[in-house]
Amino acid sequence: MDNFQVYRGANEPTVYFLCAGRELNKFPKKENERLFYGIFDFGGGTTDFSFGICKYIGESSNRHDYEIIHFGDDGDKYSGGENILKNLAFEIFKKKYSILTQISNNINNLNDSTEEIDRIIKNRKKEKLLKCLQIIDKDIIDIYINDEEIFVEKETLKEFIPISSIGDGMVLALDIIISLILADDFKVILIDEIERGIYYKNYRKLSEIIIELCKNNQNIQLFITTHSKEFLEVFNESLLEFEKNNFSLFSLRNKKEKLDFVHYTSEELKDTLEMGWDPR
Repeated sequence: MDNFQVYRGANEPTVYFLCAGRELNKFPKKENERLFYGIFDFGGGTTDFSFGICKYIGESSNRHDYEIIHFGDDGDKYSGGENILKNLAFEIFKKKYSILTQISNNINNLNDSTEEIDRIIKNRKKEKLLKCLQIIDKDIIDIYINDEEIFVEKETLKEFIPISSIGDGMVLALDIIISLILADDFKVILIDEIERGIYYKNYRKLSEIIIELCKNNQNIQLFITTHSKEFLEVFNESLLEFEKNNFSLFSLRNKKEKLDFVHYTSEELKDTLEMGWDPR
């Protein structure tokens, strides 16, 4: 290796062009026929690029078949795969910021929920709370509070774990369930954008819990806002199985800078959805 020397070389994008051109059989075959190329190499940290012309000279040259005229090459250290992923993650975060902060606020508000769960236990309503939680997660067999944190026991684990470890959706569902069980203290309950943080496959379970807890309480007024057509459909289907007369949907519309609304009964919403119309 003492005498090993490299006299000429090529940058990576140009080598990629040569390999791709041969593999795809794109090289020119007539004298002076030209192929213009531009190669972008998206690496882990940077993006390199190279531009040039490939010309066939096989008839006029005894040594080479092709001549590469290299225009230039450069790189962008901020356009590599890692940086693209970082930027993509940031853009996703910006779009999901309101959901993430809502979840964070719910987790931070668990301290308030511990006091409410303590009241539920003292009022001998713990069994009702457990039955509601078991609709969402059948493995939950017990719940208790300790040091301002909420723990649940799961049959599969045989130990108490923080309820927040099950998922953010469970924390949000718990907050709704607690409010409905203590409905004597909350005559009017507002649930804003109920679909946020709740897994769509749990829409029906949560709807059934809400309806079951409300149906025997004539004093409670429940207001739910949602942008989810799927939740509307599931909630209305659950209503049809119990009592549909106590349901009203108001779809708010902005017409010429004036707020307007369309009212639907449960049956009207059902017909609207079956015809494929969007009531939102």
